[in-house]
Amino acid sequence: MLGFPGSFEYEGPWVYFNRTDVQKAINAPIGEWTECSDGVLDKDTSPPSGLSILPRVIEKNKKTIIAHGMLDFILLTNGTIMMIQNMTFGGKQGFSTPPSEWNDFYVPYHSELNEGSLAGAGIFGKWWEERGLTFSTVDLSGHMVPQYQPSSAYRQLEYLLGRIDSLSEVSDFTTQHGDFGNDGNATMRMV
Repeated sequence: MLGFPGSFEYEGPWVYFNRTDVQKAINAPIGEWTECSDGVLDKDTSPPSGLSILPRVIEKNKKTIIAHGMLDFILLTNGTIMMIQNMTFGGKQGFSTPPSEWNDFYVPYHSELNEGSLAGAGIFGKWWEERGLTFSTVDLSGHMVPQYQPSSAYRQLEYLLGRIDSLSEVSDFTTQHGDFGNDGNATMRMV
C-alpha cells in the first residue's frame, strides 16, 4: 500500500514507500516515509522545478501533463499558472493563450457498481496544450486528483498514452463500450 488510502492514515508494516529497496530505486533518502509532512514546502531548498527539471522533462517527452485540482487550498491554481508562464520550454516562455480561451475538459459518463468510488462526469475543468505541455484544471478535486476524481485522472492517462486525441473528446473511456449518456440506462462491456 502507498499509505493514506482514504480519510485515515494507513498504519502497518507494508507501506510501499517505507521499503528500503523502493527508496533506493527512486533515489529518496532512506528513512521513515509519510505521505504528508508539515513544513515540506518551507524546508525544501532545491531550485524551483519550473526553472530546472520540468522544462527538460517536457522537452524529452512527447506529452507532459500538469493537473491541478481546483479545490486545492495548499497549492493554488494561479501559482501553478504563474510558474508555467515563467518557464521556458520548447524554445518559448509560457503559454501563448490565456486561460479564458482554454478548452473544456470532458470526462465520460460511465457505469459504476461501487457507489463509494463513483466519480463525476461531464465538463470537469479546462485544459490547454502547447509544445508538449498540457495543463488541466480538475473541478471538485484537491491536489490528489486520482483520489478525489479518479475518472478525471483516468481520462488524462488515456490522453497521455495517446488513446484519445484531446481532453475535450466526447467519447467513452477507451476501455469500455456502451451508451453512457444521462439517461441512467447505461450498459457497459469492459474491453
